[in-house]
Amino acid sequence: MILTLCHKCLNNFLSRPKTKVHRTDYLQIEKEPCCYCQVRLGFDYEIEDNVLSSVRNVGLHNGKI
Repeated sequence: MILTLCHKCLNNFLSRPKTKVHRTDYLQIEKEPCCYCQVRLGFDYEIEDNVLSSVRNVGLHNGKI
C-alpha cells in the first residue's frame, strides 16, 4: 500500500512490529497532504504489513487456507 505520510504519522507506522516502510521515490521534492492525519505535509511511502503475509504463510503450511 502506498500512502503519503508526514513525519509524525510515519513514526506510527515505523513503531509497528513486522511492518516495513520505505520511501517510494527518494527524489521526491514536493510534499503533499498526509493521507493519515490530513493536517501536515509529507512524502510517499510504501507500507508492507508482514504480519498479514506471515499469517497467510503459516495457514498455508497448516492446510487451513
